[in-house]
Amino acid sequence: MAFTHWGNHVGRNDWSDCNKVILIGWLRFPEEEYISKLFNVSSLGTSDIRTMKHITPDAVKSLQLSEVADNLIQGAMRCCARIIATKDSDCKEASVYLFQDNLDGSDDVINLFESEFPKANIVNWAPKTSRPRSPLSKANQKKEGVIGHLLELSKSHSSYLRSDVCKECEIAKSTMSHWLKSGFFKERLGELGISLDKVNGKSEAFKFK
Repeated sequence: MAFTHWGNHVGRNDWSDCNKVILIGWLRFPEEEYISKLFNVSSLGTSDIRTMKHITPDAVKSLQLSEVADNLIQGAMRCCARIIATKDSDCKEASVYLFQDNLDGSDDVINLFESEFPKANIVNWAPKTSRPRSPLSKANQKKEGVIGHLLELSKSHSSYLRSDVCKECEIAKSTMSHWLKSGFFKERLGELGISLDKVNGKSEAFKFK
């Protein structure tokens, strides 16, 4: 496992043995950086008034989105996918996990990124994690403890009996029934994609995606 940061990812072969990449956060610069680049691209010089017609809000936004996408592509290609593995010039297989940033135009960035990998298998992915919360009440802390137990179980099981969860977490069956009807516990299960279904037509089990 290795970690790096934006600015340290271009033109390096240090991670070509890795077959999984997680891209967290998007590299962005102040607006004036993009405006300065547009001046240079115009090849007219910043002192020429004609240059100003090229510096439109749409042009600035377009440049920003394309550069964000370029850096994400650069980051993804630091892994073994940069290595040609077949006579047909196919690269080695790799998995890339891309977090989507909160940016106006982020869907355009994702589309630009995906267009560079036309044969990739695209899967919408939502990591199972606990989102940051305000301080929990004592009652909800107990519920969150059970949620944590379920998340641990999901790493090695596709489903787990409700009765066993109650026993292991020392939760009365009636209490669990109350939690499952509405409120904090039910909402957390929904957030994490954990459902409750019948197994063998009788017992109930938590099912993990």
